[in-house]
Amino acid sequence: MKKIPHRDVVVMACLMGAFSILSIIKGVSNYPFVLVAMAIGYIAALNYRGKGAASFYDDMSKLCRYAMYYTFMHIPFLFFTGILSPLEGTFAYHFHRLFYFVDSGGMSFTNGFRLCGLAWEPGIWQMIMNFNLYFALVEKRSAKQIAMAISAVVLTLSTSGMFTMIVIILYYLSFVLKKIKIGQLAGMAIVGVFFYGIIFQNIDEKLNGEGATSSMVRFGDTYVGAMMLSKNPVIGANTELTGYSRSNDVIALRQYLWDEAEIKGDNEGFLNAYIVNGFMIFLLDWGLVIGLFLLYRMIKADFMEPTTVRIGFLLTILLTLFAEPISSTAFFYFFVIYGILGKRTKTQNGIGYART
Repeated sequence: MKKIPHRDVVVMACLMGAFSILSIIKGVSNYPFVLVAMAIGYIAALNYRGKGAASFYDDMSKLCRYAMYYTFMHIPFLFFTGILSPLEGTFAYHFHRLFYFVDSGGMSFTNGFRLCGLAWEPGIWQMIMNFNLYFALVEKRSAKQIAMAISAVVLTLSTSGMFTMIVIILYYLSFVLKKIKIGQLAGMAIVGVFFYGIIFQNIDEKLNGEGATSSMVRFGDTYVGAMMLSKNPVIGANTELTGYSRSNDVIALRQYLWDEAEIKGDNEGFLNAYIVNGFMIFLLDWGLVIGLFLLYRMIKADFMEPTTVRIGFLLTILLTLFAEPISSTAFFYFFVIYGILGKRTKTQNGIGYART
């Protein structure tokens, strides 16, 4: 505690105080959870300030590669789902609390089960797998490693994960890659052909099939969030009102979107769901002005260099944000807080700060 700079105390107190005040004004009840996330994000940020971007990149790259191998260790259990046990208080299943699964959205030969790693659902775990794929491309790993990275993304059977994978590959080829390496392209092409049917069948199912309720929640939340934000862009709005029919405006808009989409199926889950678009949740939590400023600082933070590589990494987070409520987690606030505090550097007068 003695090593925490006084400036940090002031900045964190202002940040957490502002969030608390905004939440109380809006009637939000679960804001202490986000304050804890901010504190954990700050503690994590202390490990990298002053060390340079290479330290974070190296740690994150290794972590994601280990997570890829961990993903492959789930495969045998997908064929023997009868030995899995339900995890109390959740919709997940597990094998001796070592490997975790959900029982929806999977293939017929896996009884609908999908792996979710150490996350609460596959839509979160795919982000880690896409990080690993991005690092594999940036580091120009072997064709075998790239093929494994792509396979790990596909194994999550997450629609948002497959869409994100396509986007980051295109980004890498367009903005990061300076010289084409035939081995990389060959590895991606072979795996792409092999998984082509699974990828596009999964996407079509979420758009037009039984999984349409899930996709409508995610697509519709952009409109729902924008509608709520337009009513009070300065302080945002209480996202808790989006669940279980507690806002007539939200229900009316969701019903309109469902009818316009002309999708047949059960819309009950869509109408009663809480907002899951993390990008809109963040803006509703902070208000438009403060929220956009914090996101700007996050984009400018020097936790990864060069800028073209950092943008690709953040692009993966952003695309996941639009499908998952990760903007209230310590993982997300690590980047936000890192961007606000700047990096600590040594000066002749002691410890100083260089704004990022």
